[in-house]
Amino acid sequence: MRYASVFAAMALLVCAPGPRGGGSGVGLLQIPKQAGEDSIFFWRVLDSSWIAPAAEPVSNDDGQFAWGISYRLEAVARYLTVVPGDSGAWALLRRDALGALAARDSLRGLIDYHGRSRMVWSATKYSEPAGVRAAWLVQNAMIVGGLGAAVDILRRGGPADRALADSALKACWSAMLAFDADLHNDPQSHGMYYRFPTDIPLRAVEQGREVPLNQQAAAGRAWQWLANLTGSSSAHGRAEGLGHFILTRMLVEDSSFVWHYELGSIMDDVSHGGVVAAFLMMLPPSYALDGLPVRRGLAGTMHRMFSMRGDTVVVADYVDGRVTREARFAGSFGTWAAVLPAACDLMIPMERALWKPSTKLNSPGPLGASLLLQAQDSCPGADRHLQALISGGE
Repeated sequence: MRYASVFAAMALLVCAPGPRGGGSGVGLLQIPKQAGEDSIFFWRVLDSSWIAPAAEPVSNDDGQFAWGISYRLEAVARYLTVVPGDSGAWALLRRDALGALAARDSLRGLIDYHGRSRMVWSATKYSEPAGVRAAWLVQNAMIVGGLGAAVDILRRGGPADRALADSALKACWSAMLAFDADLHNDPQSHGMYYRFPTDIPLRAVEQGREVPLNQQAAAGRAWQWLANLTGSSSAHGRAEGLGHFILTRMLVEDSSFVWHYELGSIMDDVSHGGVVAAFLMMLPPSYALDGLPVRRGLAGTMHRMFSMRGDTVVVADYVDGRVTREARFAGSFGTWAAVLPAACDLMIPMERALWKPSTKLNSPGPLGASLLLQAQDSCPGADRHLQALISGGE
């Protein structure tokens, strides 16, 4: 086929060993020998990111599962809805799901600052002072989001895959319920929101305060996955409640949404803001703010943030469209691909930004690739654009 040479080169880059210890039957990761444009696009983006398949952490102490493997789990799972026969993707999904389940505190004998060893994922990097072990809502929610996507795919596999899906689903419930004491009702929005525990190892000014908007959204995504997977009215109610609350923290400007990282803080950035946007896209289309439907408002925000200057894609660093060239935000735009079904005209800029990134893609990049592939069904002609891009026609 015409992409054989490209594919052969990529295959050398993305093959990676299976999990340590053997006995899992995962083996080597292999891209299908006859790959179409969708596979070529996804695997190239994955290999161009910080979470290429060779990355295989064994702990979440530095947030490796929360800010890395969670994205890869969801990215691969979504990709498998487009290319269900990719055996390499199946192997990677199984490996990451098993790795995530094995990294929980109680299985590793880890004890947090409160003297607890729970079925959660804790870290030591993000505490103040650093080194104190704590489980963070946002990190657990991110991992649950990734595992939730994996469960949806694993259920379609054989008996071993379905058993793994059951174990992962139980882990998701346990992790999210561990933070129920931090969930509060909000009468103003008829919604719900999370606060930090009053004794969490964090700056005193943050203790007991409502968590930033991206953390509320990460929890909302986790609960929405659980609702979709189980039909639970409790999970659905939490996701819906978090959605109502988040909308109270947003502003409408020029038919688009803008919002701050947290109450009284700076404007949200492209990375954290992408989590918020991705969650709001999971809500029913009937949701609106000041008469502006949520999906239309998010499309307006995305138009603020993505533009073409000649053949160059310019991605803003903040949700109000500001471009500041801060290195920490470079390559972190991928989650915004969740908005593409409402902003099909931005498909080409997103494709180009992912295919030829100006810097190594951050963890959201591969998820952006799989979200883009899924969005092709909603955006007529998008598959032809992708073909032209890969063949060098654009």
